[in-house]
Amino acid sequence: MFSGAFLRAFAKSLAFMLLCGAVGPAFLIIYFLMGDEGPSWMLWNGIGWTAVDVIAAYAFARYSVNSSARTAVLKATGVPGIGHIVGMRETNMEINDRRVVEFTLRVTGPRVTEFTTSLRFPMPVTATPAIAKGMFGVFVSADQTKVDIDWDATGLYIGSMPATFESSEDGQTYDLTGNAEALVQVIDVLRRNGISLDAMVDVRNDPAVRDEVMAIVRRYAVASPPMTKGQPADGRTLSQRLTELDGLFAGGRITREEYERLRGKAIDEY
Repeated sequence: MFSGAFLRAFAKSLAFMLLCGAVGPAFLIIYFLMGDEGPSWMLWNGIGWTAVDVIAAYAFARYSVNSSARTAVLKATGVPGIGHIVGMRETNMEINDRRVVEFTLRVTGPRVTEFTTSLRFPMPVTATPAIAKGMFGVFVSADQTKVDIDWDATGLYIGSMPATFESSEDGQTYDLTGNAEALVQVIDVLRRNGISLDAMVDVRNDPAVRDEVMAIVRRYAVASPPMTKGQPADGRTLSQRLTELDGLFAGGRITREEYERLRGKAIDEY
């Protein structure tokens, strides 16, 4: 039996193949429209080319589903790593109008013995910043025979996504944005403890995980001291900020509602 995912992929692939390679169906349609006068070569050529389309669609759908399954397994059981780009080449192939590129990666990570591997995949637009930075986030199988791209981690490693950590112990905020060496260790701790990589990760209720994460953070990050009452965020005094708001309101550049909200916010910060 075929899974629903395979049938959906097969239907999309077959529609694409028949649309782009319509020679077979066209021969069959013309042959049957001609009735008894249709030449036999048109029938057999139509059947042959249509069969090629069906086989190609089946192969692509099977590859797509198997690839998705491998990715799901690696995402669930693999360990995090960094794939440093040491080479790349065009394959002269395209999938869904995206170039298929082969990368040679030097893979490292907290629980990874450094090794080099090759990986090819259709290039999404989001890969361009990673190529410029020379690295991808990757999932690595336990036996280090399989590697796949971790796009969420890639965004963190190359600095496209912010990575700040707030400590309830010292009240400081630590910034690890773009620090791949530190972040791969943090992600490894989270994955070992079954914590998903969401936009906001709260480990305050798990002291062991919290302490391990914060030890990594403090080792690598630069701390920003917390804002204190009466300390201006931008160097201006309260009087200066209120005077500026008065001018904006008097000049009609902000509404009364905006004026009241911003005025209250400024006062609360002092």
